[in-house]
Amino acid sequence: METIGSDSTDEASPIDSKPQTLSARSLELLEFPAVLAQLGGHSAFALGREAALALTPSSNHDDVARRQQETSEARLFIESDGVMDMDEAADVRLEAHRAAKEGILTGLELRAIAETLRAGRMARATFQRRLKECPALADVAGRIPDLDLQETNIARSISKSGEVEDAASPALREHRSQGRIAYNRLEETLQRMIRSDRGRNVLQEPLITERNGRLVVPVKVEMRNRLPGLVHDVSGSGETIFVEPLAAVTLGNQWRELKLAEGREEERILRELSTSIGDYADEVELTLDLLARLDLALAKGRYAKRLGAIPAATAGADTQDIRLVAARHPLLRGEVVPLSLELGSTSRSDDADDGVAGTPRRVLLITGPNGGGKTVTLKTLGLLALMHQTGLQVPASEGTVLPIFDRVYADIGDQQSIEQSLSTFTSHMESVKSILSEATSRSLVLMDELGTSTDPEEGAALAEAVLHSLLQVGVTTVATTHLRRVAAYVQETAGMINASVELDPDTFEPTYGLAVGLPGRSYALTIAARTGLPPEVVARAQSMLSPEHQRVDELLAEVVEERQAAANMRAEGEAVLAQAQELRREAEAELERLRALEVEQLEVARHDLQTQAQELMGKLQAAGKVLHATPQAPTVEVVAEVQQAVASVQNVRKQLRTRSWRPKRADRAAWLQNLAAGDSVRVQGFPGIAQVISDPDGRGMVEVAVGSLRAQVPLEHVMHRDPEGASTAPSPVKRKPKPKVEIPEEFMGSTQPGGELLQVPSTDLDMRGMRVDEALIQLETFLDKALLDGASQVRIIHGMGTGALRTAVRERLGSHAMVTRWAPEEGRTADGATIADLA
Repeated sequence: METIGSDSTDEASPIDSKPQTLSARSLELLEFPAVLAQLGGHSAFALGREAALALTPSSNHDDVARRQQETSEARLFIESDGVMDMDEAADVRLEAHRAAKEGILTGLELRAIAETLRAGRMARATFQRRLKECPALADVAGRIPDLDLQETNIARSISKSGEVEDAASPALREHRSQGRIAYNRLEETLQRMIRSDRGRNVLQEPLITERNGRLVVPVKVEMRNRLPGLVHDVSGSGETIFVEPLAAVTLGNQWRELKLAEGREEERILRELSTSIGDYADEVELTLDLLARLDLALAKGRYAKRLGAIPAATAGADTQDIRLVAARHPLLRGEVVPLSLELGSTSRSDDADDGVAGTPRRVLLITGPNGGGKTVTLKTLGLLALMHQTGLQVPASEGTVLPIFDRVYADIGDQQSIEQSLSTFTSHMESVKSILSEATSRSLVLMDELGTSTDPEEGAALAEAVLHSLLQVGVTTVATTHLRRVAAYVQETAGMINASVELDPDTFEPTYGLAVGLPGRSYALTIAARTGLPPEVVARAQSMLSPEHQRVDELLAEVVEERQAAANMRAEGEAVLAQAQELRREAEAELERLRALEVEQLEVARHDLQTQAQELMGKLQAAGKVLHATPQAPTVEVVAEVQQAVASVQNVRKQLRTRSWRPKRADRAAWLQNLAAGDSVRVQGFPGIAQVISDPDGRGMVEVAVGSLRAQVPLEHVMHRDPEGASTAPSPVKRKPKPKVEIPEEFMGSTQPGGELLQVPSTDLDMRGMRVDEALIQLETFLDKALLDGASQVRIIHGMGTGALRTAVRERLGSHAMVTRWAPEEGRTADGATIADLA
């Protein structure tokens, strides 16, 4: 019996107050240490691996939510190519502790601390830049202490190889400079001696070496009296002595003194840097803890990505509902048959009827053949529950829901103990006793081979009593057994449900699938025959089965076949339904495309008519100028011709105002019917993406914003923001021949009101006092009329005011297809009007 679950909020805190041996045994039974070992393999920092291996589940909802959020953010960070460099970070806790006790650290130890502080600084900066998408990790990184000064001082003073740099202090630089000069002088003196005749005779070899911190030369022992000096060493053979010539002693003393001064200064620098670390030893250890936590989160993100895992939803605090959707054991390799099951208040099965509607299913009993996957099912559920409460994402599909258990009790496998004189059955009973005394309604109990290892009748009765007691307390329980009597009891008891793992009826190989609602068959005789047991033995065993047993087996086999057939038919039906839905989507898309095409063709024809009218009006204006410039009165024929042309233009303009030339308000796509404030769309005639400000009104108008411009536009002008998706935007079409406009006879020969030959259309639009949306509608109408009238330039009077109307007008003019340019009106003291040139 093992317990798992804790209210602790510390990542690496013990799971409960029970002895560590029980906790370790529990994790081993559910193979949790193997999962943690895989997780640790994805860490980049030694302390991150240590934290991964020390992870324990939590039973605190807020703590689990925090851990899951960190994992989700870490995975998002990784999948967006985020990098947190911790390759140079090291576990420097001992060094920081020694520095706090006034110990002097070596250059390499200080450099390791500096690299670790650098990793902390980089992590803090990295996640501060990702504050919006990774708030939880940014909060962790934001608590890393600012030890930039200590890092900078060490990096400036200590090289990567651990040597104290010249730049560490002016005194050190001076000592080393003077030391190099003294060394060169000393070396030159010794070189002159080596090159001399006496040197060639007395020296064993022409070289300079160092003994006891002094520069010496190797002298033949028999020539020792030929070279006065101080003997510092003798070779192992005794044939060579190492002598510092008297001529070099003074220079050697100077060089030695400078070296000693250099050493003292280096020691002072190391002591000073060590003190700066010792004074902040707690901050250094906090940096290590937070780096380990970040590395652990990133390891969980990498592990989740490798498993193809998802963040399981957490059941409400007042429920213990379980839903596994295509769950997989994370340690199994190759093709793993996914596991799906429901347990709790949502686990009602249409395939089984216990006679009590709405009874929560708290107990699941799994039966079936050995090797069919019963124990794997237990371990998968228990392991995924532990992973979820540890903050790991689980290998399953969306829709998976797991509760937060206060304990997970696992009684799996043969736990007999020779040392404690416990048989298999006694060991199981010890576990069951602890489970019954400790399990609560928030616990998960997993029991393998319940009621076995003893007399079948007594074992079955005991198993039924244990399941009854757990159900009375409301404990979520999943158990396995081979005892048919226990399965029958479960089938008849409200709050309990059977499930089975089956063999393939043709190959008799395990399918590893879980069928909820019916007990399974053991296939003991079939498996015995396939393993080579003598046929006569198997046949005799078959004949010794009771008729009731054989009949139940036959019924179960028939039910399994019928369920499989029903499942196949349902799969076929779902495939047909999916195909029908796809065809419907394609038909709707084609209909939408045709509607958009209709609108586009209408716009093309309307544009062509506008062009015709513009060209004709230009000719009329030219004719009018000629008539005004002619001193003689025009003839009747000329007047009639001009009047006929004016009537033709007026007819075209009138036709363009009719309903037949307006965009049709045909039924739009579903997305347009559901258009709401906050949606992003495109609007005909407006550049870029527009934002819907308010829901469409009863008049078929909707208010949108493009940049700083706000306007009300007809729904017919609204298009999907994605032209490749469910768009109502017109598709590119080939232009058709210009439609011919028939001019009714009643317009022939008509005159303009007032008897004038031509009326000069107005090229001014006064918008002062209008709202922006109203003004923009007026502007569209005015521009259309001006184009039809053949105007090449117009004047829009918008006034000064707050500038909102002026800005909106100019933005619209800038995006209008027929406006070539616009500019503020010249010669005015205030910017109250805009001149626009038309194409």
